[in-house]
Amino acid sequence: RLGLPELLIILSILLLLFGAKRLPGLAKSLGKSTKEFKSALEENKVFFILLLFSLAFLACGSETVSESV
Repeated sequence: RLGLPELLIILSILLLLFGAKRLPGLAKSLGKSTKEFKSALEENKVFFILLLFSLAFLACGSETVSESV
């Protein structure tokens, strides 16, 4: 985790690199990107859970078929 001194150093470097005028726009675009990433992660989480259940079902089904033969 980042503490207060680390955050101040990072903010100072960003301020030097991009300037005070561009920093709010960068923060806004970073916030939008983070929000979009989190929503995409949530959408894909449901897909991966269904995929895992499907694979588990198929694995269990193939074991019962091979045991009965």
